[in-house]
Amino acid sequence: MWPQGLSRAAPERSELATTPAQTIKADSFGAAMPTFASALVAIAVIAVAATLLFGFLNLARPGSGERSQKLMRWRVGLQLFAVAVIVIVLLTRMH
Repeated sequence: MWPQGLSRAAPERSELATTPAQTIKADSFGAAMPTFASALVAIAVIAVAATLLFGFLNLARPGSGERSQKLMRWRVGLQLFAVAVIVIVLLTRMH
């Protein structure tokens, strides 16, 4: 099924890194970055969701809508931040 010399199995870790510098870079930066980036994306998305929820709850309460408007403005700003973080993470993972 596979052409001669090619196998379907994933390459060994030693085959991926050809020099010690590449091994160190792959081990230290490569392992920490996805965790940090995923945490940053999760925090940004949770902040947007919390602000949206608080804005809706405040809108349902009787009284001035000024606080609700302020929360919705915060939500827009946090959404901009969250989208920027997601785009940066996706762009850095492509390379």
